[in-house]
Amino acid sequence: MADEENIAQELHGHLTQMLRTSLSGGLQRSEVRARRHHQEAEAERRLATEAARQLEERKRAERELHALVAQQALARQEADREVEAGRQTEPETPSELDHLLAESVPMEVEGIEANRPAVTTIDLDADLDLDVELGVDQALASTGHGR
Repeated sequence: MADEENIAQELHGHLTQMLRTSLSGGLQRSEVRARRHHQEAEAERRLATEAARQLEERKRAERELHALVAQQALARQEADREVEAGRQTEPETPSELDHLLAESVPMEVEGIEANRPAVTTIDLDADLDLDVELGVDQALASTGHGR
């Protein structure tokens, strides 16, 4: 009976070891599967975060573009209004223009000859090459009245 008891204990030990090995393998597979699912979930979360960031960037760029287009439209409308206002204030005929010029520019100014143009050009900004024409001749500057 001792032999049978030893055989039974030995079989019991083998079966217990096989059961532990099987359970351990199953547990390891479950752990590996759980880690893989966790890694996949993390990858999906990172992708979703990146997609959300890109979407937000596109929305921001689109808002900036819409603001720029709106600003340009307003500027264009303002320029159109200014052009329209300029057209409304311009004289209709050349004779009206000559009449307005004759009234606004005196023909005789001290020190300016009648046949000589009374325009001086001064370069105000050499970098930008901006020239301004002044309705004062050099004669005023030379007499000291212009300073």
